[in-house]
Amino acid sequence: MNSADVELAVACIAALAWIVQTALTDPVEGVIVLGLMYLTVYLTQRFHSPRGRLTLR
Repeated sequence: MNSADVELAVACIAALAWIVQTALTDPVEGVIVLGLMYLTVYLTQRFHSPRGRLTLR
């Protein structure tokens, strides 16, 4: 495991902790954040081409 993997793991844990904290303090904002993250991932996967560009399939 190299340092880039460790940094990515720490960043993922920090992002997860931030989402949980947001959801616990303000549930509506937590739902909005999760919805925006889901929408971003969904659209990125839908419009991602094999060459690494975002295109409409």
